[in-house]
Amino acid sequence: MQPHLFVSVKKIKVCPMCGSTHIHYVAGMITGEKYKCEDCGYEGSLILEMDIEEYKRWMKSRGEKNGVER
Repeated sequence: MQPHLFVSVKKIKVCPMCGSTHIHYVAGMITGEKYKCEDCGYEGSLILEMDIEEYKRWMKSRGEKNGVER
């Protein structure tokens, strides 16, 4: 029997409004985490987390440039 292999996949944080990866943690405590997008100004607790391949597919489906940095 072979041991299970767990591969750590790096997740990136993505703005749900514009798709930018320039999103940063602003604050959080009792009310939860809050993030801000440098590109569109979005502020909120809802962000998307996905691996690079998921991000490329998602951006392609939105009809945008196929890359991580905007």
